[in-house]
Amino acid sequence: MKKETLFTLSIFFVSVVLSTWNITKNEIDHDLALVAVRAAGWYDFLVGEGQTSPVQWFGKEPWWSNLSFHDHPPVSFFMLKISFLLFGENESAVRLPFVFSGISTLLFIFFFLKDFIQQYMPISLLLCLLCLHIFSGQ
Repeated sequence: MKKETLFTLSIFFVSVVLSTWNITKNEIDHDLALVAVRAAGWYDFLVGEGQTSPVQWFGKEPWWSNLSFHDHPPVSFFMLKISFLLFGENESAVRLPFVFSGISTLLFIFFFLKDFIQQYMPISLLLCLLCLHIFSGQ
């Protein structure tokens, strides 16, 4: 096995371990909690005056409100809904789709840039992105 391949696989392994380490240690709060509740029920509604939703705008649920959400991309809600169906409604199921997307982004960027930049540049980029991935993935 080439040295570069072994190094890349070890960085990927460290990324997976650090992303999933203590995944349920902290409670889910703020934006992630709102998104998780709305994905579980698949209902576009927020309580509060700061940011209103289509139900408040029209007084009833519009026909198109189940197709999209007014403040986040529907793909994130869809990923959470699938995660809830597979793993149940728990903290791990809320965080796993974002961990998987972070790891896949890390790999995509590495393999995309591997052919376009010099030989060792993707490895350094992967190391830099590893720090960003761990921060944003959890």
